[in-house]
Amino acid sequence: MQASKSTSPFLVPGLSVAAIVGMALLLIAPAMRETARVREETAQIRAMLQMQQAFAPVIAEMKADAARFDASLARRTALAAPNPPALAEAIGALQDMGNRASLKGVRFVPLAESVLGNSDMVRLDGVMDGPLESFRAFLMQVTAQPWLDRVESMEVTAGTQWPGYKVSIWVKVNGNATRIGG
Repeated sequence: MQASKSTSPFLVPGLSVAAIVGMALLLIAPAMRETARVREETAQIRAMLQMQQAFAPVIAEMKADAARFDASLARRTALAAPNPPALAEAIGALQDMGNRASLKGVRFVPLAESVLGNSDMVRLDGVMDGPLESFRAFLMQVTAQPWLDRVESMEVTAGTQWPGYKVSIWVKVNGNATRIGG
């Protein structure tokens, strides 16, 4: 068998080169796409790291504030009386909490209707004034008490120097609530 004389001597080498180039492109193109994707992910990760570094002081401060708040709440919860106090003790404890929270004019009085009868639940109406942060600290202390049943209402009014607050809470008291000593 003889090869046809009409074929070019460059045909076989040309086809071989084209096949090699085609194979190289089939292998290199996906690698190039993967490299571009990895570079893009690297750029995103760098941007996220820079954001984390920029926000690290703020996050550290927030974590420190949360730790101080948790420690303060744990301390208040540990100081909470496990058993319901007598009515006079509950009123005194609430007034002490208000004073420790830097509130002024803290006064709690029992609602007469809730004291009558043999119920161990008494509604106490309180008034006080001071900065909002102090009132917030007071509420955090009060709500940590196991003898608090619920906060029924809160009212904030404008004052000359500080806002005024009125709060009505229900507390569990030990003994007959009609006797002030418990």
